[in-house]
Amino acid sequence: MKTKQYVDGELYAFMTYLHTKKALEAGSIFVKDSINYRSLNDELIPIKTWKEKKDSILRKINNPLLLTPIDKILLDINSQLESKYQKVNRRIKSKENKDITIDTKKNKITWKLPYKKQEDQVNNPFYEKLPTNNISDVIRIVAEKTDFLKYFTHIQPNSSKTRAELDSIIAYMISRGSGIGKSRMTDISDITLSELDTTENNFIRLETLRKSNDQIVNCMAKLPIFKYYNLSDYGIHVSLDGQKIESKYLTIKARNSSKYFGRSKGVVSYTLVANHVPINTMIIGANEHESNYVFDIVYNNTTDIVISAVSSDMHGINRVNFFLLYMFGYWFTPRLTSINEKAEKNLATFSNLDKYKNFLIKPSIQVDQEAIKVEWDNVLRILASLALKETSQSIIVKKLSSYKSVDSTLKAMIDLDKLIMSSYILDYIDDGNLRSIVHRALNRGESFHQIRSAILQISGRKLAGRNDIELEISNECNRFLANCIIYFNAYILSDLLKIYESKKQTKICELIKRLSPVAWQHINMVGKFEFFTNQQKIDFSNLTEELVKQLGENFSFTKL
Repeated sequence: MKTKQYVDGELYAFMTYLHTKKALEAGSIFVKDSINYRSLNDELIPIKTWKEKKDSILRKINNPLLLTPIDKILLDINSQLESKYQKVNRRIKSKENKDITIDTKKNKITWKLPYKKQEDQVNNPFYEKLPTNNISDVIRIVAEKTDFLKYFTHIQPNSSKTRAELDSIIAYMISRGSGIGKSRMTDISDITLSELDTTENNFIRLETLRKSNDQIVNCMAKLPIFKYYNLSDYGIHVSLDGQKIESKYLTIKARNSSKYFGRSKGVVSYTLVANHVPINTMIIGANEHESNYVFDIVYNNTTDIVISAVSSDMHGINRVNFFLLYMFGYWFTPRLTSINEKAEKNLATFSNLDKYKNFLIKPSIQVDQEAIKVEWDNVLRILASLALKETSQSIIVKKLSSYKSVDSTLKAMIDLDKLIMSSYILDYIDDGNLRSIVHRALNRGESFHQIRSAILQISGRKLAGRNDIELEISNECNRFLANCIIYFNAYILSDLLKIYESKKQTKICELIKRLSPVAWQHINMVGKFEFFTNQQKIDFSNLTEELVKQLGENFSFTKL
């Protein structure tokens, strides 16, 4: 007699949930009413609208590359790639590329590039010559020079005539940006909790914070010293990097990371830095991949600074970012580690691979350009959806870069990404100056992390916020404090530069241009704050005159 067999209900349920999870992550099943698990098609411009209004949508976006025929785009990419393969190998063979080291041991030719760390020193000894100023007085003089206060508008602008008080705004920004909180601020200052609450309820919103930060950045970009911070002659080269910060409270985005937070939880503050200045920032979960937000944070820069190139570490690379940034006019230039391995595995071309068999640096992937042409209309629909910000850009990029099931449209985008990445890898191998610029740009991002940590040190390096919106507000307040300090330093350096230029002392001018404005050793971050009494007015002209007297003709700094 046969023994009856039964299915274990609990194990069957577990197996069902496990396979559902894998299918959701792979992009083979979808949940229409969710945020993260809708199909990619649901995130894009409706297909009917796209077919009927494609031309007008593309004209509205006004992106030259999106209006360029795919045949012309592919022709340009192919022409550049072929030229670079020839040039890179020719310069290696003629030994014009002096940085590359070739090893012929074990009957196999290998090569490598050196890594030279380049730094823009923070807290240069020069700043020891400046008098110590309270952070509140620094913000006050920045307010006078930039007029950022006008962007702190009332939440009910039509029904209220109340205007933001500068002293209350300063007190709130310090309490929130440093992480000490409103209650602690009332203990160490002459402001009351009710004044801070009123300021917060009426004037503090992400919109007002971002606009005031943009105002400081835009004014900084007009300072005489700013143009000398450019790393290249092709425009402003920015860096992108995430800094893991422990959160005071548990929120949805706060996650565990024993390496960075121990037993606590935290988030990542992802920041875009241009010429030492944080021009955009956002909070992402500690469990999320930074590459999903590269396009989002770059494309949504609202300052007047025009970005030409974007550097990140390896965390910024995914399957589509090279292509996406290329199509929107940005040059993606990440710092590449193990460059020889990446070149061997990732270099691509349209041509037959046999064409390159005698090259040292050669492609291993042949891309089908006809398949790209067939899918181009679908690719354009994705690009247009990103440009119009119809849905969350980071979610679209996440789906493009993580779906395990790859359809023909996504494959076309991945192939295009390989081609753009190949072009950059060849530049990275051939151009030592480019590698140096990438390293310096990323070091400037790390310098910003240091000043952020110094500001948060008052609260034990913890970011305040009981929900994700509050975390974003704390992050913007922290950026505000950093921007004020950097602007203050850049203004002093600009004044000094004008004085020594008028004296035609070229050597001293060159030294000033090389000074980083990221410094805080002359800023008093802690102590008893007095916002309404005993205010110290900072006079830039007197300050720089005293500096010139101190420095005299022997203007030099150690470790400059």
